[in-house]
Amino acid sequence: MTNKKKVTCPHCNNPFGSVGALRAHVKSKHPAENPVDPTPYQELTVKIPKNLDPGAHDVNCPFCHQPTKILIKEDGTLASSSEIPKELPQSSSGRTDRLPPKRNAHPAVIKNRFEMRKRPDGSFKNTVAMMGTHGRTAPEMPWNEIGIDERWLLNDSHSIPPVKKHVEAGRVDRWWQMHHRWRFTRRITRHSEDHWQWLQDQTDVPRIVMQRKYADIPKSEGFKLKEISEKFIGNRLGRGAGYVQVYYTNTFSYMFAQVAYEKAMGIKDWERIELYGCELEQLETEYFRQRPGLEFWFGLLVGMGVEIYVPENCFMLYAQDIVTNQNRQQMMTQYQGYMAYGLKSPSMVEAQARQEPLGMDPVEENVIGSWDGYFTDHTFALNEGLAFAHKVSDLSEFPEDNDKLNEWFEKCTA
Repeated sequence: MTNKKKVTCPHCNNPFGSVGALRAHVKSKHPAENPVDPTPYQELTVKIPKNLDPGAHDVNCPFCHQPTKILIKEDGTLASSSEIPKELPQSSSGRTDRLPPKRNAHPAVIKNRFEMRKRPDGSFKNTVAMMGTHGRTAPEMPWNEIGIDERWLLNDSHSIPPVKKHVEAGRVDRWWQMHHRWRFTRRITRHSEDHWQWLQDQTDVPRIVMQRKYADIPKSEGFKLKEISEKFIGNRLGRGAGYVQVYYTNTFSYMFAQVAYEKAMGIKDWERIELYGCELEQLETEYFRQRPGLEFWFGLLVGMGVEIYVPENCFMLYAQDIVTNQNRQQMMTQYQGYMAYGLKSPSMVEAQARQEPLGMDPVEENVIGSWDGYFTDHTFALNEGLAFAHKVSDLSEFPEDNDKLNEWFEKCTA
C-alpha cells in the first residue's frame, strides 16, 4: 500500500490530498508562479502482517508503532483511506497480529514511576507531566500511563508526528506559548508549517497560556506575571542597590512557577511534576542562559514539598562538566562524583611543572567533588589530557598517583 501525505499550496495555503491535485490547482490558479516540486511528497511503502482475513484488524502503526486499525478488503488488499468507513467494525477474528510494540520507556522504569505517583494509601498524587522537544527524553512522555492529572506542552511541538496524534486525541490539558507575538505569528517555525493558524483555530487543547489574553486566540489566557513574581520572588533576591523582581529564563520556568502559584493559592494541590524532553544542553543558548533560572524554580518547588521527576538519562538534576573530546569538540558529561561538595584533587602534572607543592593552588581546593569515598569514584585533574584519561579509565589504573593524592589529602585534613 502507498500513502501520500497531505500537501498544501505554497501560494494560497489551500490543502490538497495529492501532489497531482496540487499541480492541477497551481497550473489553473497560479500559472505565473513556479511549478510545484513533488520531491517532498514521495510515496511511502507500508508493510502489514501477511495472511490477514478480510475485515478490521488491530495493528501497530509501522511508522509511530502506536495501536491503530486497518481494513482488509475481500480481495486481501489493504483498504485506502477513502475506502475506510467512518466507524470500523470490531476485528473480524480473535487474532490481533500486532507488530512488536515500541515502549516509551523500559517496563521496569514505567512500573517504578507508576509506584512513585502513589500516596501511602494507594491513591495517586496530583501530578502534572510536562514535555519539551528534546529527543533524548521526550519519547518517554507518559501519554498512556495512568496517574497523570494534566499534561502540559509548549511552543510549536504540536506538529511533531509522534506528538500530533496525542494533541488531536485531546490528551493535552494546557499549551504554553510565552514568546513575543512576532515569534508565534510567523508562518513557518521549526516544527510547524503554520503555528499561528493552529493557535487561532485550536479546538483540541482547552487552555493556551500566553503573556496575555489575545482577542484573536480564543483559548488564550494571560500568565499572572506580576502576581506570581511578587509572591515568590518579590524583595527576596537582592542585587546591587535593589531587588530582582523576575527570574524566568525559559518557558518551563513559567510552567513551574504556575505550579507553585496554584499550590500556594489552593487552586490545585500539586504534589509531583514529571519533566520530559527538557535537557538545556546547548552551551550557547540553553546551558548558560536558561538552565540556572529553571533550577531556581526546581529548588523552590521542592521546598514547597513538590516532587520533581526526570528520566534516568536526562541532563537536568545532575551536575555536568564541559569536556573536550579527542576530536577537539566540546561536549557535556555527567557523573556521580560531582554531586557533593568537597576538596578537589590537584593536577600533579601542573604542580610539578610550576615546582609547587601539592595543594598550593586555591582552585584545586574549591571545586565540586565527591564527599564520601572521595578518591574511589572522583574524576580529577586540572590538566585536560589527564582529565580525559580519567573519565574513560578506572582510577585503579593510576595507583601511584592515587597514593600520592591520598597522602596529600591526609595532610590537608589532619
